[in-house]
Amino acid sequence: MSKIENEKDIVEHVEPVADPDHDHDEKIEKGDLDHDGLLASGHIQLTAEELTHLESKLPECTAEQAKTILEEVYTVHQHDPRYDPETLERIKMFISDPNVIANPDTYHTLIYEMRIFALLTSTSSAYPEVRAVAADTDDPSIPSLTIRVWLIGTILSAIGCVINAVFVMRYPAISISSNVVQLVAYPLGVGMAKLPNWKLFGLELNPGPFNKKEHLLIVIMSGLGMAFPPTQHLILAQAMPQWFGMEYARAAGYQFLGALGTNMIGFGFAGITRRFLVYPSYCVWPASLSTIALNNALHDHAGSTTPVRGPWKTVWRASMYKCFWVVFGIYFVYYFFPGYIFPNLTIFDWIAWIKPTSGNLVAITSSNYGVGFGFNPLPTLDYNYLAMPGGYFPMFVHYNFLAGLTVGMLLAIVLWCRNVLNCGYLQINSPNTFDNKAKRYVVRNIVDAVGRLDEKKYQEYSEPYMSAGRIVAFTGQFGYTTATLTHTLLYNRHELKLGYKGVKADFKNWWSRIRGRKAEEDTVNAGDDIHYRLMQAYPEVPEWWFVIVLLLSMVVSFICLGVYSPVSPAVVMIAPIITIIFIIPVGIVTSVSGLEPSLNLISEMIGGGIAGGDTMTVMFFRMFGAEPVYHALIYANDLKLSHYVKINPRHMFWVQMWGGLLGTFITVAQWNWLMAIPNVCTPEAPFRLICPGGQADYSTFIFWGTLGAPRLFGKNGRFSWLMIGLPLGVLFPALMFFLKKRFPRNTILQSSHPLLLILSFSWVSGGSWGSYVPGLFINLFSWNFLKKRYLEFWSRYNYVTLAALGTAISINAFLVFFALVFPGVEFPAWWGNGGGTPGCIGNWTNADCARYKIGSKGYFGPDPGNFH
Repeated sequence: MSKIENEKDIVEHVEPVADPDHDHDEKIEKGDLDHDGLLASGHIQLTAEELTHLESKLPECTAEQAKTILEEVYTVHQHDPRYDPETLERIKMFISDPNVIANPDTYHTLIYEMRIFALLTSTSSAYPEVRAVAADTDDPSIPSLTIRVWLIGTILSAIGCVINAVFVMRYPAISISSNVVQLVAYPLGVGMAKLPNWKLFGLELNPGPFNKKEHLLIVIMSGLGMAFPPTQHLILAQAMPQWFGMEYARAAGYQFLGALGTNMIGFGFAGITRRFLVYPSYCVWPASLSTIALNNALHDHAGSTTPVRGPWKTVWRASMYKCFWVVFGIYFVYYFFPGYIFPNLTIFDWIAWIKPTSGNLVAITSSNYGVGFGFNPLPTLDYNYLAMPGGYFPMFVHYNFLAGLTVGMLLAIVLWCRNVLNCGYLQINSPNTFDNKAKRYVVRNIVDAVGRLDEKKYQEYSEPYMSAGRIVAFTGQFGYTTATLTHTLLYNRHELKLGYKGVKADFKNWWSRIRGRKAEEDTVNAGDDIHYRLMQAYPEVPEWWFVIVLLLSMVVSFICLGVYSPVSPAVVMIAPIITIIFIIPVGIVTSVSGLEPSLNLISEMIGGGIAGGDTMTVMFFRMFGAEPVYHALIYANDLKLSHYVKINPRHMFWVQMWGGLLGTFITVAQWNWLMAIPNVCTPEAPFRLICPGGQADYSTFIFWGTLGAPRLFGKNGRFSWLMIGLPLGVLFPALMFFLKKRFPRNTILQSSHPLLLILSFSWVSGGSWGSYVPGLFINLFSWNFLKKRYLEFWSRYNYVTLAALGTAISINAFLVFFALVFPGVEFPAWWGNGGGTPGCIGNWTNADCARYKIGSKGYFGPDPGNFH
């Protein structure tokens, strides 16, 4: 099938029928069909301008052509919670009832709506959030991979690497966001565009005005460089003397090969799975849309100033560019209060402050980390505190996640009150592991000099215990491990089939080229959106490029373990099976919801079961099993950004390769001097460089490697019944699937997402209800009020406002740190920056705050010597 070159070709690949619906079109032109009725019904979310544009194209899409398009759309999106159930039912009726097209007078309104919707899905996007930021046109002649990209992207990536590698060790961490990079890169690019058009190595130094594609490539290159390799925390845990103290972990070759291998394995998997995670229209990647909005605002200063109707009878004319700077300025000034002057605004524990000595009150209402569940209607006045900020994600994400989180926390309260598994002796929601004295579990008390379990020491010390919140979280993590696979097979089986078909065709074409035969061009399905169609103008990156990257990365990792580590290199061959199994299911849920499930638990558990007490094997099992998924999703997200902005895929390949290589090299080059800082990764570390990630990894690896999964979750294990999450993860998505089939018009069921409901359970531990609820209220205002009633207003200002908020927070945080915190300039003490953690909020003890007090023995649970 030929490639689609322009917008006129979009529906021409569907064979026209004898009756082109001329009578139907005449009725539209005469106004017999209810134009205003469609806008008012809400079945299809459109602005008046968009609807008028689509009506002008109705002669290009007959009812039969619309049926062909919508058959594909319905197959892919019939379980999409972003689609209105009534709209799905109308599509189903249109494509399945032959009487509809046969009787245009009787069904003229339905036919009109379906032809409009078919045009919308094929010439733009069915999702208003995508239409708000991504253009439905493209000019392939615009230069993208220019010298400006290489120069500016490399410089900003190097600077960002240095800063982020240092401050990821800090608590709380400070990082440079992609929108900050975008803001800094813009004047640099515009400045270079004013230089003479000299040539360097045959390339033009100034090929024209600095454009959106160049700008986004710089952001992507810099972002990949600043995304520190997942091995950084592992290296700290291995090398620091207060932890494992392994000298080989300080070898530059080991550090570089390990970091490069895991990073590039992720890149290879991202490329191979792009037909599943990037090309489908339902893979929106909502968290990245504000990046495109800022890109649009910066490159279109004047922008659209057409008056748009806003809430409360207001009329707005400001461009996106002006909106960005106004919001940025306001919040930049405001953030000095929660960020420096009035820190108690961040965690506004006003209910717990009423009686901070009450352990029960604190456990229910405090948002302080690990102490309580944060059931507080006004928990914060700091946007940066929100774990799920409003405005980014569709409403179903907030509804499902908060519903599951609430049920999970209520269940944890019941467990705590009933002292299940002795959790009543502990903080209710701490993510830490405890001993039988309600103190932090000290893994050094149970191991020998090389980190192996010493059974005698273990029997003299304590069994491990978990808080109520962590018990629920573990059950949830087991649940979403199986639910991820079940949900994907039930809800996304058609998309998987199309994706595998595309991968097979690509390898077939590659083999044909090797044999000197003509390769087939990519086909365009009737239901594909405009962005995929427009990308057909560019040469695709063959799958075998990514396969080579993946294989070379595994070889590099194999050499790393074989030369430097005592662990068998076979881990490199076994652990990626986890990535192969979960990359597509986890990628789909992340691309749809913006939430990224972690595979750390399942990789550590499997590694612990295989290792038989070998802590190092657990380390590398997670390193090569779970961490590549994390990096693959970063690369896939960037591929979707380039997809929306229409960047040549081969340009993206080289930019991502260079960004990953550069970031790995510069970050790794800093590790040894960072580890040489006096007292680094200790409570006495300067500038709070206490390495929370390294500490967490040390405890985790000892926990899973030394104690091991069989002891904890095997037969007669203390936590074996938490494994009930595994069968529940299979049953619950299946039950919801059949209920949706049985009640297709039920709005609540159709808006439910069983995987998000289960996933939210795994985020209970250490989480705060109060860090999610404000995001729901913001989203209700943004998505349910503004988007539904003032779509044009929402489309212009929503995402650029979010970009302004995030950029203001990042720049303010850096300014405060380097101008005030680093020189030691403290704000004068007052009640707003001190005394916010009295009593059980900041000084929790079992004697004063626990629901169940430790008795005269001084410990709870079995006596020493009788531990399992």
